[in-house]
Amino acid sequence: KGSPLFLFFLSFMEQVNERPEVVLPGQMLEKFGNSVGGVGTYTVGDVICSSACGTVVRRRHETNPNTISVVSHKPLAKIPQVHDIVWCRVTRITQWRAHVEIFSLENVQVSTSFSLAGMIRYVVPSFFSM
Repeated sequence: KGSPLFLFFLSFMEQVNERPEVVLPGQMLEKFGNSVGGVGTYTVGDVICSSACGTVVRRRHETNPNTISVVSHKPLAKIPQVHDIVWCRVTRITQWRAHVEIFSLENVQVSTSFSLAGMIRYVVPSFFSM
C-alpha cells in the first residue's frame, strides 16, 4: 500500500515507459468491448482496426468507454512561399481559389505529395490566350 499520490505516480510512469505501438492500415487493434474506436480507426464486426500508419493512443476513462486512436503525421520539409517554383497538378479551380497537389518544390521532390488551396490574386492574361 502507499499514498494515493505515490500510486498515481507509479501508474503514470507505467504509461510513460510503455514503448509506442506502431501499426499499419488494416491491422487489428482490439476486440470491441470496453473500448471504442477513435480517429484513425474503423470497426469490422466487433474488431477495431487501424485505418492509417501511425502510433496507437489509448485514452482511459473512468465513466466513458476507453478510446483507441491512431495518430500519424507527415511533416513537410518546406512550405511553399510566394515566387517558389512548384511541380503540381491542379485538382480543382473555383472563382477565387486554386487547389493543387504538389509533387516537387524548388526542384526537390517532396517525400509525399500534399494538397494546398491558395487564393488566386493575379492571372497573367497572355497565359490563357495561347
